Amino acid sequence: MENRKLIYAFGEWLNEYIWNHFATFTFGKVQSVDTARYIFRCFMANLKKAANYFRVIEFEKNSVHIHSLLGKTDDIPASVIEDAWKKEHGIAQVLPYDANLGAAYYITKYVNSDKINWDFKLKNAVKVTCKQ
Repeated sequence: MENRKLIYAFGEWLNEYIWNHFATFTFGKVQSVDTARYIFRCFMANLKKAANYFRVIEFEKNSVHIHSLLGKTDDIPASVIEDAWKKEHGIAQVLPYDANLGAAYYITKYVNSDKINWDFKLKNAVKVTCKQ
């Protein structure tokens, strides 16, 4: 499958779920992919155990950052998520999720490359329902 079609398919799949935030997390110091994965998993568990996510760690040489869609976080203001990340790890930008802005496609742009590591947690995730 060509990359454009794969990104589209991933984006369509992600847009089946209700997301509350689109987040970008960076680190104040160099991290390995394994460490970044561990930090993110712990961060999410401490933020809200019931939260869902789709996360992508992008890496190249010594640069590692994370893009993530967050679900079941509607009761947590974006500023609280940003501050929690900044307190321990680096810089964060957390925005309300808007499916029309394309974040679900953006975070999967390297899905078919060796420049990312991706993972998700969709336990009891809520799917978008269509009103008739």
